[in-house]
Amino acid sequence: MALMDLLRGALVACCVVAGVFFFRFWRTSGDRLFLFFAAGFWVFALNWLGLSLLRGPPESQHLIYLLRLLAFGLILVGIYDKNRREKRAAAERPSRLPGPAPGDLAESSRRGA
Repeated sequence: MALMDLLRGALVACCVVAGVFFFRFWRTSGDRLFLFFAAGFWVFALNWLGLSLLRGPPESQHLIYLLRLLAFGLILVGIYDKNRREKRAAAERPSRLPGPAPGDLAESSRRGA
């Protein structure tokens, strides 16, 4: 049992470190996807910590796995949010119609064409 506690402790530490890295990426870029990933990894850390601290038969530990479901849900929501924002930004951009660019028209009118 001590080896499992050691491995779960290592998983907790790795998830916390991954969450800190994603949080730092969010602070530098401002992209909310990194914030969702940071929160997801911190919830993963809580899941592993809960599994390590709760003693008893495995049948009594099934509710702790709801934290893992929450973490995956946060990651999926972050991915959905990122895709939704990119589609909205693409719809707001002017479309590229075939033909001369607006700058080309102004240049040709100055030349007398």
